[in-house]
Amino acid sequence: MSTQKIYVGNIKNQLPLLRAKSRNPEAVPVHFENDDSALLDINNSRSAIWVEMINLLQRDNKPVYIAIDAETGVITRIGIPFVTSVLDILTEGEDTRVSFTGSDAWHHIDWGQPGYDGILGALHQAKDTGSAIMVTATLHRYQIVDVRPFPALGISNDIPEAPSAGLPFTPVSPERAVEIFNKMSALTCTPNFISAPCIPFKYPSTACWVRAHRMCQMMVDEGLTPAKAWIIGRNLKAYTTDDPNCIVTWPWHVAPTLMVTQKDGQAIKMVFDPALCTEPVTSDEWQAKMNDPEARIEHMSWKGYKFLATGRATLEETEKDLEHYRVLLKDMWEEDGLPPYECSPAEDV
Repeated sequence: MSTQKIYVGNIKNQLPLLRAKSRNPEAVPVHFENDDSALLDINNSRSAIWVEMINLLQRDNKPVYIAIDAETGVITRIGIPFVTSVLDILTEGEDTRVSFTGSDAWHHIDWGQPGYDGILGALHQAKDTGSAIMVTATLHRYQIVDVRPFPALGISNDIPEAPSAGLPFTPVSPERAVEIFNKMSALTCTPNFISAPCIPFKYPSTACWVRAHRMCQMMVDEGLTPAKAWIIGRNLKAYTTDDPNCIVTWPWHVAPTLMVTQKDGQAIKMVFDPALCTEPVTSDEWQAKMNDPEARIEHMSWKGYKFLATGRATLEETEKDLEHYRVLLKDMWEEDGLPPYECSPAEDV
């Protein structure tokens, strides 16, 4: 069996876009900052998408994880490292689930996988010390394959900002709420529409904080006063035909809210989450979609970008993050086919 080499770091060269294979060589060289290199085989069905990933990471001065066949020098796997801290580690049988501040997806390590003891030890150390780490997991499957120290967390330490009691949240009518929801939902990325300004609602396993922030920015542009609802729980689980597994699980999830006037004249907060819902819903209805009655919901300012309203992001920064998740969505569709996926009825999942 051929052994693999691993490179985690930045890429030196911009790669040519692989649009017409007949006009490209069979392999494209990828040069690393450590002066080593590897080859990207264009006969790999995902090679064109991997080129997009690498070029976006290079543009944003972010590292890439690359697994290389030691004998041929050909790239066999791409990963996207992220800087984070550890929230929780849960071991159930031979599976260990890990939650992070930097991702809303449950990540996991499997007993017996290569490097299991070292990865688990590094995660526990990071949790115990509150240290920042850089984590890489398999795309779309979230199996942790690499953990290494990171000198700084890389996100703002802003104190989470809850909506002020005096903030003038102007309620909207139910009809206006539906109109706003439909306007957001109409921007869903599809195989025929997967460039800006589309929003990857069909990639529900992660990136909720990016989607929520972009929606809030759009709401503000409409003259509205949004907030955000954050839900935190160990067993959040939602049925969806947009994911190959037919369910997605999270340790936390976030979506925008608006005050909506009800028939009795009372205004209540309603959640706008096109990744899970087909219309605005109450907080209770939203939580019910995720099947965890013990989860808690925190209502906070829309301005907080990452976990529990830490950090800030401009429109430009939000758009850059959306670009990355559009490419990941394309990669999932290349690997698993197009949705809707063949799933049992929700009650049987």
